[in-house]
Amino acid sequence: DGKIMQLRSKTDRLEEENKRIEEEKKADLEQRDGKIMQLRSKTDRLEEENKRIEEEKKADMEQRDGMIMQHEKEISRLEHENKIIYFCRLLTVFALCFPVIVDFVCKIVESSG
Repeated sequence: DGKIMQLRSKTDRLEEENKRIEEEKKADLEQRDGKIMQLRSKTDRLEEENKRIEEEKKADMEQRDGMIMQHEKEISRLEHENKIIYFCRLLTVFALCFPVIVDFVCKIVESSG
């Protein structure tokens, strides 16, 4: 009879301990699930932020590419303008020198003739 009481007492203690362990395990799992949800939320936020940063970076690069192309067009236009100005100056010099050249050629022809 004493042994049975002893075994029941021990069984009750073990059942209580098992119940406590299960409750701790459940609480630990709930805490871990909460942390997992928190980390997922933070991961989602960071992914969204990275996506936004990438989009801003892409837009910035496109804007810079546009500015580069605009400057290249302007440089090309100015180079073309400079060629025209240079050619006009050459024509001006030739026009100014032309009467002198004609006069020189005429004198050579007259003196040989």
